[in-house]
Amino acid sequence: MAEILKHLIELLKLAPRYMAAIALVSGILLYFPDAFLDGLGVLAFKKSHHQWIGITFLVSLVLFVIDRSLRFSEKIRDGNRKAEQITRQVKRLYCLTEEEKQILRFYIGKLTRTNYLKMDDGVVQGLVSCGIIFRVAAIGNMRDGFAYNISDLSWDHLNESPGLLNGETNLYRNDKEENQQRWR
Repeated sequence: MAEILKHLIELLKLAPRYMAAIALVSGILLYFPDAFLDGLGVLAFKKSHHQWIGITFLVSLVLFVIDRSLRFSEKIRDGNRKAEQITRQVKRLYCLTEEEKQILRFYIGKLTRTNYLKMDDGVVQGLVSCGIIFRVAAIGNMRDGFAYNISDLSWDHLNESPGLLNGETNLYRNDKEENQQRWR
């Protein structure tokens, strides 16, 4: 009995593609006509091990279906998470502070995807935490900052609606340059 359990545990470790192949082969042995199976030379095997072939078919089919169901539900869950993230990011673009607008104006005003910003700045980290910008290089320095790119969604949305960047000033911010500059 312990030997059978050991083999069952090893069977459960097989990849789903193997489960599908096992289900297919055992299904052929169970459901194809005897004349076909006799031509393959497996009819005697089928008759002497019919119950084990049936159990193998059921177990492998169930494990394969469970695996595919789990993967399908993961894809749906990932899609829902991505949709929620997009919604949050777009909502966030509509309630930017003036400091955040100054950072984002640089990207749109200079038509660039990269800005150099200080890593220890709370405004920068706020934009990072909501996915509007992200750090792309581990190499930088505390004086000139690190390279941050704007997300594709934010880039597209701000280029379609540049009025979102209108605010109290028309300055943009880049920590690599010494002075803030006018946006328009």
